[in-house]
Amino acid sequence: MEIKDNFNLFNLFLDKCVKVYVDNKIFQVRMPSIKEFHLNDDLNIVYHLWTSSMEKNKKILPIEVDSSLQFVKMIVFHLGMYKEYSLLADKMKTGLSFFIPNINIDFKQKELIVEGITITEEI
Repeated sequence: MEIKDNFNLFNLFLDKCVKVYVDNKIFQVRMPSIKEFHLNDDLNIVYHLWTSSMEKNKKILPIEVDSSLQFVKMIVFHLGMYKEYSLLADKMKTGLSFFIPNINIDFKQKELIVEGITITEEI
């Protein structure tokens, strides 16, 4: 699998989108502006959880996962059905939709798919 992107600071100032090329397919990742990141608490919470170490996340939510992707999938697909975690799961889904426009959250297969590409640890 070949993964490339078109990230550069000039483009980031223009439209806040980075194209990710996976083999012959393309999807976009949207970066928040400083204003969005500062004013939108949901984005800030989700970004913090995604980028924190698993040791820190285990203090918040004691689940056994090895990566941020597994952490997100556990909350969205498994814990989100419980009332205690539904708000957090909703925030995760909102964050996924913000950062990766056109993402499809497939609850049946328990996969995150964008433009026909299943999001995996490699991506």
